[in-house]
Amino acid sequence: MKDIATQDFAFTFGLNGSARNIGLWAHQSVLAHQPVLAALIRKLKVVEGSCSDSEDAAGIKSHHITDYSLESYCCLIRFLYCDVIELKVDLDDFAIGSPPNRPFSLLCKKRPDVEGLFTLESSSSSSTDPNLEEQAEPQRVATWDELFQVADCYQVTKLRQFCLDKIKEALDIATALDVLYGFAYRYPDLKSFVLEFVAKSMDDLYASSSDPFAPYASHPQRHELLSEALSLMFKAKAQTRDRE
Repeated sequence: MKDIATQDFAFTFGLNGSARNIGLWAHQSVLAHQPVLAALIRKLKVVEGSCSDSEDAAGIKSHHITDYSLESYCCLIRFLYCDVIELKVDLDDFAIGSPPNRPFSLLCKKRPDVEGLFTLESSSSSSTDPNLEEQAEPQRVATWDELFQVADCYQVTKLRQFCLDKIKEALDIATALDVLYGFAYRYPDLKSFVLEFVAKSMDDLYASSSDPFAPYASHPQRHELLSEALSLMFKAKAQTRDRE
């Protein structure tokens, strides 16, 4: 995951809300085992000036990410390389550096003289670029919610299913509506599971709040989702009466 001499693809992310970007590096050949990522790579243009003299070199490509976090993509990269799924992310395990504006970019390396400060050092030079520093601790944690969405985006089936199971296991009264209105409504299999949970928990939801759906009043599907949940609730109660 950290073979900087051969990595030729970067997912880029905005750095601390600024206009500067930071890149998470990988190999096109590894990513291309996933059909969606292979199609993405084919569509992207080679970064100008990044091709080497080798006729076999494909040139560096990059894709900018705005919707999801660096941590989730680190988890994705680790899964694609190692078939390991975990939320804890140590940035030192990954090739993280400058945007791909030249061949063989920079590695993320902790500077011993500044706690929590990361600088990016070139493999051919010991000098640092202050414009590429990131104030961050090396240990970070992703979430199953977001990793699920990233896995779905690239149709990484095994990773998606694992995250889906974790989300289902963790679902409770306190989080169900946040999950439903936050992102689950976009994914039919997760949506149906959460709706059934909400329908079964409707009495408990209203017991803890006069209107548990009020915080989602501005959500574009607020009434549609509530209607579906109520329909499932009434259907379940009717089935219970019929059995009695």
